[in-house]
Amino acid sequence: MEQIYQRVRLDVPFRLFLLKILESRALTSSDIKRLMKADYPTKHFSRRRLDQILHDMSGKGLISRKSIEHISSDDFCRYTYTTTRFGKEKIRYYTNALGEE
Repeated sequence: MEQIYQRVRLDVPFRLFLLKILESRALTSSDIKRLMKADYPTKHFSRRRLDQILHDMSGKGLISRKSIEHISSDDFCRYTYTTTRFGKEKIRYYTNALGEE
């Protein structure tokens, strides 16, 4: 199956995403996936930033390490990075395991 890649800008409303997670109290990995797909499609999230948010949540006891491993798995999403001539990451490409946007 041909994989479809989508260009993504880095100016993403992470604060809103984090706020929704915190308002939800306790979430499973499935809940987080559903929440992300509903309001902010997964392709809009920097993998590094998502990992950072999830580990912060784990430290506060809001999500289990097992859930983080599941969310962070390659079956869930894959990213590749490009850099600008100044060495900063500018565009990220996303595809899920099925090659869908």
